[in-house]
Amino acid sequence: MNSYVDIQFSNTCIASFGRENQQKLFFNETCLNDRALMAMLGNIVGVLPPHVRPDAEDYIIFNDKTAKPNATFGRDFPDYILNYPNSYIYNISYDYSSVLHPNSYIDSANGNVTLATKDTKYQGLLGRYSSLSHRDLLYVNTHFDCRGKVEVTSLNSAYTSSTYKATENLKSNVTASNNNL
Repeated sequence: MNSYVDIQFSNTCIASFGRENQQKLFFNETCLNDRALMAMLGNIVGVLPPHVRPDAEDYIIFNDKTAKPNATFGRDFPDYILNYPNSYIYNISYDYSSVLHPNSYIDSANGNVTLATKDTKYQGLLGRYSSLSHRDLLYVNTHFDCRGKVEVTSLNSAYTSSTYKATENLKSNVTASNNNL
């Protein structure tokens, strides 16, 4: 059976998680932007959002005091995803710049920060990027055993340790270097 994505206009913005034969992507006007669409496509191919990783609380703090009642902090994924073993993070460092990372104010009840980084120098990176990060691409390539077979480029400038050659099928690329990988 061929794999495909069933795209439907809806009252919500959500995508199936993980690569399956039939994926669902529901969208409306509020998610017709690069960031939301890239995050949903990341979900479809199985990129684990950083704030959902089993070790997320080693890097970020979920502040219930400033959040709406029953806030999910974007962690309303099925249990099989939330209970991923650590092996599914492939020893890839936490990615504050992932396109799948929500911003610092997700589910805020009062406009104050609800998602804080334990290391404050990374606070301004959360939810800021509209393209796949180097680590997002590394995760996909590792997950599907494409490392060394597919060249990747960082599409945002945070946390790349070297410059990679741009792949033809990715939109406007920004190559950058940083020693924080």
